[in-house]
Amino acid sequence: MKSIKRRIAFHFSLQFIFMVLLVTTVLLATIFFLFRMEANKEVNHTYPNGFLEAIATETMVEESHTKVRQYWIDSLKERKMWLQIVNKHGEVIHKINVPSQIPNHYSINQIMEIEDKQKYGNYDIATYFDSFYKNRPYYFILGYQDEIQKQLVEWYEQYNHNGLIQEEDATNLTKQLEQLDGYFLDIINSDGKVIRRIGESTQPLQYNELLITAQLKEPYSYGDYIHVKQAGNTTWILHTPFENEQLSYTILQEILIVLSVIGGVILFTLILLSVWHAIRYGQPLLLFISWLDRMRNGEYDKVFTDREKKQLFNKKNKMKRRYRLYKEVIQEFYDMAEQLASLEKERALLEQRREEWMAGISHDLRTPLSTIQGYGHLLESSHYKWNEAELMDIGETIRKKSDYMLELIQDFSLISQLKQKELPIEFSTIDLRSVIKNCTEKYIEYKHIQVHIPDFPLPIKGNGQWLERLLDNLIINAVKHNPEDTKVTIKATIEKMGILLIVEDDGIGMDELTKKNLFTRYYRGTRSEEWTDGSGLGMSIANAIAQAHQGIIQVESEPNLGTSIQLIFPMDKS
Repeated sequence: MKSIKRRIAFHFSLQFIFMVLLVTTVLLATIFFLFRMEANKEVNHTYPNGFLEAIATETMVEESHTKVRQYWIDSLKERKMWLQIVNKHGEVIHKINVPSQIPNHYSINQIMEIEDKQKYGNYDIATYFDSFYKNRPYYFILGYQDEIQKQLVEWYEQYNHNGLIQEEDATNLTKQLEQLDGYFLDIINSDGKVIRRIGESTQPLQYNELLITAQLKEPYSYGDYIHVKQAGNTTWILHTPFENEQLSYTILQEILIVLSVIGGVILFTLILLSVWHAIRYGQPLLLFISWLDRMRNGEYDKVFTDREKKQLFNKKNKMKRRYRLYKEVIQEFYDMAEQLASLEKERALLEQRREEWMAGISHDLRTPLSTIQGYGHLLESSHYKWNEAELMDIGETIRKKSDYMLELIQDFSLISQLKQKELPIEFSTIDLRSVIKNCTEKYIEYKHIQVHIPDFPLPIKGNGQWLERLLDNLIINAVKHNPEDTKVTIKATIEKMGILLIVEDDGIGMDELTKKNLFTRYYRGTRSEEWTDGSGLGMSIANAIAQAHQGIIQVESEPNLGTSIQLIFPMDKS
């Protein structure tokens, strides 16, 4: 049982560690995924500066070797952008998709001009300064051409008339904007009021002082991109939609969404683990309950059904992995079922013996009682005149039958007391030879009884009267159940195990069934119908007396080859 305790403790500890690791892994993966989503969202919110910052954050920069993730390289090419990484000396140490006209070295004035105008030639510029290593700062330059801004400039140069658009030009521009789904153009004055809107929109016709700046910085917070061109006292603002519609949330809403997603993932993971554990540990319990139900119905020889065996064992008749935790329990079920089946057979056998025992007692009591009852009716009747000799014969018969019945009852009481150890027996050191001599003298008329005992003492701790009764029963059994010329031999000696007493004969012997039940109460064997006298408890009494003296009794017998009954008693060495 210690092994299963250790294995269950180890198993559930391992399961607990596994569950913690799994939940932690899922939680970290979810947080990482949400973090990536938030980072991508931030990139889009502050595009292109957020895009460049994300590239710089994930780039490993060394003077001799710089590693940019392939995702960003593909993104730069897809967006038709170029990237340069400049060291503190103004030298470009790494570049991606850079046009040939872009220099590989920058002076201080060039860098200051780029920072001031955020342009270089025909390219718009976004910059990022990485000062993680103070002694080795790096400068990231992201170049791109804003096609939408370029388009706005072209429309301005084509349709501008003192900062406004004439009606005939507005019609042409409206047609062009209709081809670009979601585009519209606002022209505002210095107070932020929309004085002309070309295209359809539901947005207000008034801009506050910070709206344009805020929308340029965080377009995703306002629902679209804007491109701006100043024209004297007016400002042209071109609105363009996002490629994919995005939802905008407050910081508190985003935190609640993240926590809800994490909680949902953990809850879902725990539910899956609970279902898995319920199946894993519930199935063996269902098998055990089915077995207990069969035991309740008395089906001791059927531990598991064929279907349950397929569930428990694989094709190689080995226990499946998920049931190996309970292998000792399952083995105990098999052992218990075997014991219960054996007990059931033994109970049936005892029931059969009890019936036979009751039938034998009824027969043996009924026979003398019938005789006594018959003589009683004769004596009671006045039709007969009995002489003295006949009365003496009747009285003798009644006495003998009564003595037989009394002996039978006394034997029943004696064997019960011996079995329950309720009969007080006084033990002393005696010589087994004297017990044998006293007993065999009573059978001097039997010429075929032979005694072989040694000249030296055979000391044992016991009671001479009960040992003599034991030997009486063995001799009577050997004489009574064999032909008249059967030779009975009584031998005694000292062996390593103790003092050995043997009573053997060369008679008819016994079959296995009779030998097995020889010491059973009231069992007379397969030939018992030939003998009607005696209580039928002689051998059972002999066995009980031997056990009371710490002795061992054994039987060797075969049909027609005689019987040998051997008793071994502890020698009294005192």
